[in-house]
Amino acid sequence: MRRKLIGWWLALYGLTLEQTAVLIVEDNNFLIDRDALTFPEMFEKLARRGFRCFDMLDPMNRPADGALWQMDLVFLRADRPDFQVNSYQ
Repeated sequence: MRRKLIGWWLALYGLTLEQTAVLIVEDNNFLIDRDALTFPEMFEKLARRGFRCFDMLDPMNRPADGALWQMDLVFLRADRPDFQVNSYQ
């Protein structure tokens, strides 16, 4: 649902992903409906559009077994200087 809202918001302001610097996307680790993308699929889809995942926020675990259920993912443009540094420090 949030992905649909993001698309609506971009369209409302006449923006495209090419004009967007930061995306925050709620995503799932499981296929919660037939249109859902799991986070690896979302990574791949947004990578093709020039984005990389920068951070993960608010992970939610499934109460029944503790499995990662969903999280918010922060995507930034892949050409940002942040992604030029591959060391931990």
